[in-house]
Amino acid sequence: MARSPPVDGSELRGQRPLTQTETAGYDFVPSSMAASPLVRRTLPRVLLCVALSSWLTGCGNALYALRLNNATGRFEEARTMGAEQAAPYEYYSAEVRLEEARRQASRAEYGSAADLASEAERYAAKAIDKTRVAKAGGKP
Repeated sequence: MARSPPVDGSELRGQRPLTQTETAGYDFVPSSMAASPLVRRTLPRVLLCVALSSWLTGCGNALYALRLNNATGRFEEARTMGAEQAAPYEYYSAEVRLEEARRQASRAEYGSAADLASEAERYAAKAIDKTRVAKAGGKP
């Protein structure tokens, strides 16, 4: 069983601080010895890896949110360019898939919601391309 160490050395008043060998049998570890340089360098990296892996695997809504944000941005770009008239099929396909992605996410089905958001982004990108071609005077 370990002996009780002095708490912080303040009760020693005027005596020298304990050395590492003198504290070897105690449960107490001085703060100067608390973490080696290897631990100080490695621990933040390990914590970062754990946080990233849990974010990527356990939080499907994060991936969905990223894809939905991208798809919504593309869809709004298509809307402002006038894709509703220039590329109606692609425009409305993107709109329907965005709505369905939001419905899927509301049921916590983030995998299919993320896939639908990606499809919506692809359709919005096609609508943008067709609108640019139509505005340039080419065939849609």
